[in-house]
Amino acid sequence: MSDRDTAARRPLLPRQPLSLGDVIEGAVALLRATASTAGRVVVVVYAPLAVLNALALTTTGEVDPRDPFASLTSGDVTLLALSSIIGFVAAPLVGAVLTWLAVDRARGGSASWVDAYGAAAGVFRRVVLATLLILLLGLVAVIVVAIPAGLGAMAGPEVAVLTLLALGVPVLLILLSLSYLLVPAVVVEDAGPGAAVRRAWELLRVRLWPTLGVVVVAGLLAGLVSAAVGLVTTAVGSVAGPASFVVEAVGSTLSAMVTVPFLTYAALLVYVGAVVRLEGPDALPVPRDREGTGTG
Repeated sequence: MSDRDTAARRPLLPRQPLSLGDVIEGAVALLRATASTAGRVVVVVYAPLAVLNALALTTTGEVDPRDPFASLTSGDVTLLALSSIIGFVAAPLVGAVLTWLAVDRARGGSASWVDAYGAAAGVFRRVVLATLLILLLGLVAVIVVAIPAGLGAMAGPEVAVLTLLALGVPVLLILLSLSYLLVPAVVVEDAGPGAAVRRAWELLRVRLWPTLGVVVVAGLLAGLVSAAVGLVTTAVGSVAGPASFVVEAVGSTLSAMVTVPFLTYAALLVYVGAVVRLEGPDALPVPRDREGTGTG
């Protein structure tokens, strides 16, 4: 049997403990299995968001840094606010849809991007509320970290910076790891916002370091893709004149079509691996894969 045949028969959601390499390899396999459908899922949200962000960056780029609010019109403020709001809801919405899509493909389904959005609509509110809970935890963490940093500032700015790094970086990584497990807990287990946060913490406690490793490595890989696309769009945009924001929007969308599904699938596989390691393969609330699923 060839390597290609073996890969085709490998379950998209393996019911076994997963290493860092397994998660990255599995995320790539899911990306290949859902490529066209996942691309549509991302484009329908991230394309208009990319245009708004590009326009917002064009607006803020013309602002005088000495008096940033002097030249902002009501239209500029509206554009920035709209971009921020859509950006906030885009990540949990698309994350929920892609997670559902990955589970569907693992079951051997062939749902369209419209079907995926329809199926994920019921959990979207819970995903957003769970995300808000993580942000609230982040705010509490900022306050907790700021207290010793403020005390350290009395001994000098160097002490304050070292305190912020020593406490802030681990807290940030833990919050990112929690957010990785959040969407799968809601979508796969049909959990509510509070239950999803508790479930994410329960799984993270037993898989903290491996999860942190996936967060860092997957983030770096996604960052490299974004940087490569950004270099190309910056070069093209420099000669595009007034239409440069269109080039930037296209580049941002193309980057998101790869990085957003990849990061979402990595998060799903971290969740799968943690559940299997903690509770066994039969505890995973997902029907067993039908082997040899095709591309999306």
